[in-house]
Amino acid sequence: MAKLKHIQQDTNIESYYITLCDVYFYHLPGESEKEEQRLQAAVETLSSLIYHAISIDGTTIREMDNSRYEKEYKRFYTDIMRAIRECSQNEVDFGEFLEILDEIISAAILLANAFEKIDKVKEEAAQEDEEEEEE
Repeated sequence: MAKLKHIQQDTNIESYYITLCDVYFYHLPGESEKEEQRLQAAVETLSSLIYHAISIDGTTIREMDNSRYEKEYKRFYTDIMRAIRECSQNEVDFGEFLEILDEIISAAILLANAFEKIDKVKEEAAQEDEEEEEE
């Protein structure tokens, strides 16, 4: 079982991930353009389902407050989607896949905390300036 700090293992993610791995596994290179379009549609749909089902500290990305999502995770969308696609293409074990996602989420949380500290320092400096002006 994967040692996860922030995300919770979910049966939906596991079934979506296994299905996505199967889509890549059973895809035959050189198929018709129509089949390639179907493959891309399936990959996009399953990747999106996985992304939105990621549960961070008990809340899925789909259920997450929009301001929290914008602040903490939106900038990592491309990285998470890349991890989903590359792991499924290479049939990475589900536990390892979750660990990879957890590391990306950890980075997102660390970055959000750093920016929060910067904002706090700015606010404190602005308050000090106001207090000095009042004196």
